[in-house]
Parts: sequence; structure tokens; C-alpha cells
Amino acid sequence: MNKKWGKIIWQIFLLCGMALWVSGCGSSKMWYKSGNSQVDFDLDHNECRRIAEEVSRQATVTGAKINLEVFNTSYNNCLFSRGWTHTPPGAEQKNVQPVVMAEVKGNEIYVFDRILALPAGFALVSNQVSGFEDVRIQTLAFQGEGPVYLNMTVQEAFSRQFDPVDYPVNDPFFVFEKGKAGNRKRPVSWTVFSGEFKGDWVAGIGAYYPIEKNKRISLVMTCGIPLQDTSPPQGLRLTKTQKLAVESFSDQWLEKVKTGFGAGEKPATGEKENLMMRTGKKIIEKIGSFL
Repeated sequence: MNKKWGKIIWQIFLLCGMALWVSGCGSSKMWYKSGNSQVDFDLDHNECRRIAEEVSRQATVTGAKINLEVFNTSYNNCLFSRGWTHTPPGAEQKNVQPVVMAEVKGNEIYVFDRILALPAGFALVSNQVSGFEDVRIQTLAFQGEGPVYLNMTVQEAFSRQFDPVDYPVNDPFFVFEKGKAGNRKRPVSWTVFSGEFKGDWVAGIGAYYPIEKNKRISLVMTCGIPLQDTSPPQGLRLTKTQKLAVESFSDQWLEKVKTGFGAGEKPATGEKENLMMRTGKKIIEKIGSFL
């Protein structure tokens, strides 16, 4: 793939990231925007509802019905993008201080009390920390052979918790297949998706991994698939060649994504002690910087 494809992949990750920050985060349903009235909200509400309905239909295989989870995520993202929040006017609202939560060492990623094993041939190309209201966020992007792209978003919330929701797929992508793995205590929701983005076709797999009620790891893997050389069968969105390409991509990576590359496994005692020692050392260093 050329540089243009790489740029498109990062734009896809940005689209996914905007949804990840707010998707499944339990909070009040009251909306506020300083200096705006109920009339202003009604205008944005109606427009966002129209957009969400369109996106939620596109997120299904046939487009004949609404995907309720996608509708809710799209509606919320639309209102957030127009300046509406859940914080009443005059209330103090501070973003949390960004911190590093995931550390890459060779082919291993240390995050919370988990160790993820990177697939062979994947290299780190981007690592960013940020804060969104009371949620700490760290986004890591990797590129592997093919090329295949892996994006990891680590989240920790301080005054809310992440609800157990399906992994969302938003316009211009649609759901190819989805399901759940893990166990009842920590269910893993995964989605295989596809779609056309800026003239290129993409296959992807996304999944949520709850670590604790306020801690979550999200993974997205993507790659390019062939363009449409003929019209898809009636009622479908992919040609036979594209369907086979998505299935091949899913066969290769779905099991690894479903298991989180080890995200659901606690490290061995020695590894956990080393992880705790590194964390403790960082805390001591930070305290020392203030003395």
C-alpha cells in the first residue's frame, strides 16, 4: 500500500476514536450549552436524530432497519460535536491530567495489570496521551506487514463507568459480523466491519475489553480489500470477492482480537511484581520532582 492508504487508515482511526471516547460511558441524559435555549437544542436534536438514523441504517448489512446502539452513539457524538455537554452552565469542568497508562517494551505492551503480546512484525508508529472530561486516554497505533494496522485505545474514567455495550460501527462502515467472547464478569464485545472510505475499501475488527468498571481497552485492526469490480448481489453491500477478503481477514485476526492479544490474562507473579515496581518507581520519581 502507498502513503495515501496509510493516511486514510489514520483518518479511520480518528473516526473510531471519537466514538470510543463517549461510547458506553454511563452518564446523565440532560444536555446543556451555555447561552442556548430549548429552541436551539430542538434544532440540533432534530438534525442529529436525522443523521443518527441514516448512519444506524448504514451500519446494518441490508440497511433496512436501525441499529439502536449505533443510533445512540451517533446521536451523542453529533450533539457533542455541536458543543452540547452533560455539564450544567457555571459548573466547573476540568479535563483530567493526561498520563501514560500503557508502556511498550519490545513486542509486549504493559497496561494496567495486563500484558498484551504484539503480533510479529508490528511496529509502533504513534503514541499519544490525552484527557477528555474525566476520562484519561492513551492511543497507540501500530503497523504490520500487509500492511495491517492495529490501533489500541486505553481509557480510565474517574466519575463514571463503562457500560457493557457492543463495539460500535459508524458511517461510512457497516457491520459484517459481531458477537461476544470472554466471560459474564468481563464480556468482550467484538465486531467485524467493512465499508468504503474516500474511494478505498476497508475490512476491520473492533473489540472492547473491560478491565474494571472504569477501565477499558479498545482494539481496532484494519486492512485494505479489493475495490468493487462489479455490482454486489441484490440487497448486499459487498461483492463476492470483497466478502471473501473480509472473511479471510477475519479468519486470520478475529481470534487474536477476541482474546485481546492476552489482555484478559493477568501476568505471572514475577511479571506483575516487575510491573508494580516500575509503577512504584515512576510514582517516587514524580514525588521527588516536587521536593
